[in-house]
Amino acid sequence: MRFAHFIFPRDLSVSTSELSDVLLIGSCFIEDFSRLLSDSHINFHVIVKNNAAQLPSIFPENMQRSQMRVVQIPIRHVLTDAFMNPDLREKIGFEESLDNEKKIILTHI
Repeated sequence: MRFAHFIFPRDLSVSTSELSDVLLIGSCFIEDFSRLLSDSHINFHVIVKNNAAQLPSIFPENMQRSQMRVVQIPIRHVLTDAFMNPDLREKIGFEESLDNEKKIILTHI
């Protein structure tokens, strides 16, 4: 497979979906997904969770009712500036830097 075809697949098509209830969890960007698809027959439940905020108490109810769940984690929470900074990465070492990033990811899951 050519890289360009991986990035921009040519064989995708639109199909109907049996989904009627979708739970979206993420930062404020997740709201755009529900707005973009609001003309569809799917009922979106949106939970905006920025940084380390707690999930609302209705979360378990939404989990059971939804047929699909989408969790969006901003890349800045996964790979922080500390990881992207080559000077800092060189100073503390790549493995330690990567371990720090793994710990950050676990706090968001």
